Amino acid sequence: MKNTDIALRLRMARLHKRWSMEHLSQLTGGYITKQSISKYETGLMQPKEQTLFILARSLDISVAYLMGKGVSIDLPMLRRTCNE
Repeated sequence: MKNTDIALRLRMARLHKRWSMEHLSQLTGGYITKQSISKYETGLMQPKEQTLFILARSLDISVAYLMGKGVSIDLPMLRRTCNE
């Protein structure tokens, strides 16, 4: 998987919720900084496994979606996670 896959999925999920990077950082309890989120979204850095779990939990999406494992980028999927 390319860095751009996670980058795109992370950015789409965050923007779909209309959250800033700062807000997402706060939802991680400060574990992930705004600067790190920016680097993940631009593909400059690859998040480690624990970081993926924290991002997914904070965004209320699956790690499988972020990693692109059998899950395509699909707005209905994101809507599902927002309505639960």
